[in-house]
Amino acid sequence: MSRRSLIGEALASNSTATPALSDEAIAPSSTRSFTNRRLEGFTEAARMVKRPTIRLKPAECSIWPGNARDYGLLTEDRVRSLIDSIQAENGNRIPVVVRRTPQADKQYELVIGTRRHWAISWLNANHYPDIELVAIIEDLDDEAAFRLADIENREREDISDLERGQNYKAAVDTFYDGVQARLADRVKVSKSMLARYIGLTEIPQTIISAFISPMDLQVRHGDKLLPALRTR
Repeated sequence: MSRRSLIGEALASNSTATPALSDEAIAPSSTRSFTNRRLEGFTEAARMVKRPTIRLKPAECSIWPGNARDYGLLTEDRVRSLIDSIQAENGNRIPVVVRRTPQADKQYELVIGTRRHWAISWLNANHYPDIELVAIIEDLDDEAAFRLADIENREREDISDLERGQNYKAAVDTFYDGVQARLADRVKVSKSMLARYIGLTEIPQTIISAFISPMDLQVRHGDKLLPALRTR
């Protein structure tokens, strides 16, 4: 299943009238840039499910805790290239995805786009108060939100293996009754790779602290550490 088919399935999960995106119609060309493929995928999926776009300030939306990215680990250095891009274009070219949260303190909850949210928050606080966050509003339950965020995050090189593992572990426990195979089938990842990511959550904090940053812990480290930890 292509990436945009997965996006369409996640976006359409709460809309029974939405047609599926066919692989033949949407197969991306290898010559297209990463940014253009992401933009086309979200734009086409949003068009098909007829969701509106809005502009809002980052302070108007909370951050959904189910996303893999740890918002607290974002820094100016980690987001610098995105800050420069948004500043040059006076906004985020690729919309973030939010959902309405009428019972919460803030009207919207950010499902996808934590780096864009962080970058525009930084710009608002540093001489660019008029730049707003361009967003697509989606009607998503938590499981669909997890799948949509996972599609986005798979192509992000700056999300650590540990963050992915923690996110997958939480999703298995919350949405799939603790069965890893159900998650693997739902998001189209191999069972072995999923197990390697989730295995990182078994590594004690004392060992994680030995790394310069939690971002440095990778599945290859888990492959070496976990057999010894499991036999203690």
